[in-house]
Amino acid sequence: MLPVGRITEVAVNDRRALNQTLIFTARAPVQARRPPGTFLRGLRSALRMSQSQLARRSGVPRAHIARVEGGLVDVQVSTLARLFNAMFCDLLVLPLARKRPSDAVVERRLERPDHYRWRIWDE
Repeated sequence: MLPVGRITEVAVNDRRALNQTLIFTARAPVQARRPPGTFLRGLRSALRMSQSQLARRSGVPRAHIARVEGGLVDVQVSTLARLFNAMFCDLLVLPLARKRPSDAVVERRLERPDHYRWRIWDE
């Protein structure tokens, strides 16, 4: 376990990949930001596949597929991967940052208790 406050070193390639992902996802249209059930139902319909057929191909119960499509369950990534794989697709999971990482670091520093901040003493 890393000590509290220690900065983790990140490889340049990993940092570059993260930056490119953050830029790419920031430009994603609002229509792409939908619950997974919306994409599941839309793709299944485009393939003219019933829930029962998808259940047989993926090994996921039909009732669970119906709940996922209806947005009634919090589905696991592994289950989504199985469902999309059964529909000839790969699942891609990307982070969508609500703020820039540098802004988040500054906010975290400002949230620290006073004894961690620099103090200027009047003499």
